[in-house]
Amino acid sequence: MGRPVLWLNDRAGMDARSLTYTTPPLEADMHIAGPPPLDLMVSSTHSDGAISVYLEDVDPTGRSATSPKAACG
Repeated sequence: MGRPVLWLNDRAGMDARSLTYTTPPLEADMHIAGPPPLDLMVSSTHSDGAISVYLEDVDPTGRSATSPKAACG
């Protein structure tokens, strides 16, 4: 079937082609237990589409990595 389209250990390339929301760096480490909640309202003029949501950790060099357990799609 071809190559995978998701590179979970380095998402910078995909992030550059996607709509992203980034917060300022956290002041302390944070532990997230369980799937993160998401409330999303979407409107479109198209008859179909696809939305994927990822929680990423971005290091000081700009490299972003996704936790497989934190990906909701």
